[in-house]
Amino acid sequence: MNQLLSFLSTLATVIYLFVGFNTYKLNKKSRDGFLFLLLTLSLSVWSFAYSFAYTAESNLVFSVWMKVSAIGWCTFPTLVLFLVLSITNNPVLDNTIYKVLISFPAFFLIFMEVYLLGPTVGTSDFLYRFFNYGDSIYSNSYVILSIILIYQWGKKSNKSIQKKQARIIIITGVIPFLIDIFTQTILPRILHIDLPNVTQIFVLIMLWGIYYAVVNYNFLMVSNALIVNELFHEILDLTFLIDLNGKIIRTNKQVLSLLHYDLIDLISTSITKIIPEEKINNLIKKSDQIKDTIKLNQVIIHTKKGEPILLNISITPIRESRNNLLLGFLIVGQDIRMIEELKNEINNHKKTAEKLTKSEELFRTVTETIPFGIVVTNKNDNTLLYINKNAENLFQIDYDNMLGKDAYSFYKNPQDRFQLIEDITKGYEVKDKEVLFKRGDNSVFTGLITMVPAVYNDKEVLLSCLADITEQKILQQNIVKSEEMLSKLMDSIPDLVLVCDINGDITYINKSIKQILGYDLQTDDVPKNVICFLDESDKKIAGENMKRILVEDIGPVEYKYIKKDGSYIVAEVNGTVLCDKSSEPFGYVFVARDVTERKKVQDALKRSKEEIEKVNSELRISNSLLQEQSIRDGLTNLYNHKFIMELLEQEIGKALDYKTNLCLMMLDIDFFKRVNDTFGHQIGDRVLNVVSKLIQLNVRDYDSIGRYGGEEFMVVLPDIKLEDAYQIAENIRKGIQNFKFTKKNLNVTISIGLTELHSEETKTFVNRADTLLYRAKENGRNRTEVS
Repeated sequence: MNQLLSFLSTLATVIYLFVGFNTYKLNKKSRDGFLFLLLTLSLSVWSFAYSFAYTAESNLVFSVWMKVSAIGWCTFPTLVLFLVLSITNNPVLDNTIYKVLISFPAFFLIFMEVYLLGPTVGTSDFLYRFFNYGDSIYSNSYVILSIILIYQWGKKSNKSIQKKQARIIIITGVIPFLIDIFTQTILPRILHIDLPNVTQIFVLIMLWGIYYAVVNYNFLMVSNALIVNELFHEILDLTFLIDLNGKIIRTNKQVLSLLHYDLIDLISTSITKIIPEEKINNLIKKSDQIKDTIKLNQVIIHTKKGEPILLNISITPIRESRNNLLLGFLIVGQDIRMIEELKNEINNHKKTAEKLTKSEELFRTVTETIPFGIVVTNKNDNTLLYINKNAENLFQIDYDNMLGKDAYSFYKNPQDRFQLIEDITKGYEVKDKEVLFKRGDNSVFTGLITMVPAVYNDKEVLLSCLADITEQKILQQNIVKSEEMLSKLMDSIPDLVLVCDINGDITYINKSIKQILGYDLQTDDVPKNVICFLDESDKKIAGENMKRILVEDIGPVEYKYIKKDGSYIVAEVNGTVLCDKSSEPFGYVFVARDVTERKKVQDALKRSKEEIEKVNSELRISNSLLQEQSIRDGLTNLYNHKFIMELLEQEIGKALDYKTNLCLMMLDIDFFKRVNDTFGHQIGDRVLNVVSKLIQLNVRDYDSIGRYGGEEFMVVLPDIKLEDAYQIAENIRKGIQNFKFTKKNLNVTISIGLTELHSEETKTFVNRADTLLYRAKENGRNRTEVS
């Protein structure tokens, strides 16, 4: 019985350690996970010491192991209570005095067990009773209080996942508690039945419940364990991770930097205190109804100093992929202050440009009217007062025939003129408006008209400048010739644009260089060659790529660009060759895009991928070890009964299919019970190990050995004649007979039954070998019977 309890207690030790460390690795930064690890460590110490106490050969040895176990069972109730207080966010854990008071009974009882109790101390009966009653009151009260706190936590929560977690923990926690009360209190004190203390084994039920809640309902975990740590911090926008109650459980560094808060100011704070938006508060209250990302525009929040910040906010529910349980929310806020400032700046520039254009066009109206058709009309009755020669040619009518005519008659659509006059009346500028005109022969041409009010011969007139145009040609000419338009186009590109000659000497740089590299084109000494912007490690390859691009398309290339302040950015560069009409190259255009932040994110993702691959590799190794352990006998490391029988069936199949020999050997240690009774089970275990190793030394590499049960072994010998198998059996028998154990008067022999396969079923084959084994026993033991 004690051997069985020792084995179960040892098994419990392994389970406690496995569950504790695996749960802790799910979220190493979690206080709950750390306390759970300490709890499993206390249980493992308790179980480990008890596994030796069960088989102790003297009261002194038993007392020593009980003192060791006290470290576990004395701290267990305290750690249970601490874990429950942490899970329920009880403020008691924030008070050092309370934590010391809670811990005091555990350390006091450990002190008593180690220094005041035991066979060598001479402890009084009163002290024993005081210790036992004190331990019982301490353990039961702490466990009951923990169960009550978990029950209240689950009952008060409006989250279904927390209710399920609480229900599982209460059920699996109450079961071992009631078993302990029944076996250690009711049975001995009422029914006078004494049973060994196996509480540390029954606590496995509670551990299973907690681990079930961890695996299926994310107990002791927070959803940020699913977020890659480095990637979270590299997000440029303000990022909050909140729980189902709206409490902040994590922020990125942008929040701390922009809002000037310390991390301690934000953790466990309601998100509505940072983002006082009523819609967010309502969403948290109805969290279970949120399915997709919700966006809120132009939300104003304030920094710790009270400065307002304008944000566009997105709220994304985070759900467990396996069971779609809602874990929390990811809130991302984009700072749009710069965007708004940029809009205002663009509007200001536009207004300034409009004023400049009007001033310039007023001057050009005077200077450029002569080369074009000029028409002066009365502002009141729209009759023609004057046209120049170019106007006569445009309309194909002479001066005398045009004078006095209604100006509307020369418009294909009179409404066009009406609109022009209305625009002038409203103060709008009418410049280069495209209008369809009619000639004297009623043919139609497209003209550009610029119209301004003026005074002619003391009359209020409308002065019109006309040009017969072909829109496409003029537009193309303007695009090619207008350096100002090209410059504005280039400056509007947010990427760095470099234009250079065939040697790389720069002929043009757009204004984005100020934002990207920090150079001011007006005041700074800017490098003259495109290569000079690059880091030394990239200059050689960049020169080679400039030659390659002349003959092939090499796609975007990444270089390190050195900024004015000495720091660098990573840029993705696209290059294009400039060619003249004869296709002769005369320069390059390079467009460089800053991808530094993108590279950081890519590197972070790469590191995360490598970490995941490492974890997968470790899991594969662990699975392989577990697979190997599942087929091995725990004491001798030979194959266990189940697996050796599977191997035997496989070898029988091979022997029958390929018509080969197969022998089976059954071995049993003679008088093994006498060894256990005389020398003890530990010596018996030693004998089993020695015998298993001697068997291994005498068989072939491809023979299979298994512990068939107790002191009985099985050896499967494929592809061997019976006489050769007999020789192996005799070598094993003699090796065991001649082995000298260090224990005085300990001699061990073995009996062997050996048989050969005769096209039969596994059971018949094994029974024949077993029968031969027992014949060897009947014929005097320490012999081999063969058939």
